[in-house]
Amino acid sequence: MNATVDRVNRVVLFLVGSLFAIAGGVGLAAANEQVDLDEPRRLYRQAVDDVVDQPAAWATGALAGLAILAVLSLVWAWRQIVARADGPPLGTVDVEDTPLGRTTVEPVAVARALAQDLESVDGVTGAKVRVLTVAPQPHIVASVDLDAQASPDAVRAGVEEPIARACRALVVPAMTVDLRLNPSGTQPPRVL
Repeated sequence: MNATVDRVNRVVLFLVGSLFAIAGGVGLAAANEQVDLDEPRRLYRQAVDDVVDQPAAWATGALAGLAILAVLSLVWAWRQIVARADGPPLGTVDVEDTPLGRTTVEPVAVARALAQDLESVDGVTGAKVRVLTVAPQPHIVASVDLDAQASPDAVRAGVEEPIARACRALVVPAMTVDLRLNPSGTQPPRVL
C-alpha cells in the first residue's frame, strides 16, 4: 500500500511541476513577444466582465474549489499522521511498563542503532535501515552494502546477532526483516 501512495505522490507532483514549467515557459515566451497571446487576452477580459456581472456563478465555483482543496488537504494530513492502514501510526513506542516507570523508544533511534550495529558485521561497508511498523511485531527494511570480497552467506549469518539485539531492545520475540544485500562492486586499492 505504501508503494501505491508513493507512486500517486510522484505522479501528482510530476503533473503539477510540469504544469508550472509549461506555464512559466509560455509566460516567458509571451513576455519576450515570441508568442502572440492577444486572442486569449480578449477572451479573458470578456470572461472577467461576464463573471463580475454574475457573482453567484463564480462564488459557487470558488467555494466548490475550496471545498475540494480542503478535502484533499485533510486526506493528505491524515496520510501523514497514520503511516500505515494495517498498523498503528509511527511515533514513540512503549517498550516496557514496570512499576518503576515506562520505557519508550523512537523508531528512528532503533533504525540508527541497528544500522550502526549492521555496519560492524564483517564484509559490510554500509547499512541503511527503515522501521515500517513497530507494534505488534516490528517490520524493518535493512539495506546492506557488501564489500567486494564478502560472502553473502557469511554476511547473512553475521546479521542475525544485530537483529537479535534489536529484538531484545524492543522486548519482542521476533521481528520481520526485509534484508537487501547490495554488492558494492568496488575493488580494494592496489599497491604497486
